Amino acid sequence: VVSPVSLGTKAALKKNGKTEVVNLALKPGGAYSNFVRISNTDTITGAFFIKVINDAGKSVSFPLSAVNGQPATLTAGASTTQMSIQSIYDAAVAKDATFATSGEGKLRLEVTGQTNGLNVQSYTVSKDGNSFATF
Repeated sequence: VVSPVSLGTKAALKKNGKTEVVNLALKPGGAYSNFVRISNTDTITGAFFIKVINDAGKSVSFPLSAVNGQPATLTAGASTTQMSIQSIYDAAVAKDATFATSGEGKLRLEVTGQTNGLNVQSYTVSKDGNSFATF
């Protein structure tokens, strides 16, 4: 028989990594083309994950590699190629066939990297393709 031993904070887990949020991703297949680019701004290689949330609050999470043409990890200082919101949405539906946009069909994204440096750029191209806006 042994006495109880307190581990204190030694038993507490802490998340390693960083999360960035895109609060507005335009409707997949909508009037404007919307793209996302993820950059690993840290000095180490890490895996990246995307959580897609629809207007109703339903969410689907998957590794970056579930998006067509994207790697599972990004090396230090590397970025993804531009990803259309449609390709990210397609990855969400492939993971959960019941996932669908609702309301206006807009999405929110949470990108998490197993690094401490992460930047997510979202940009929209005008209908005529002559201009774009980033946010």
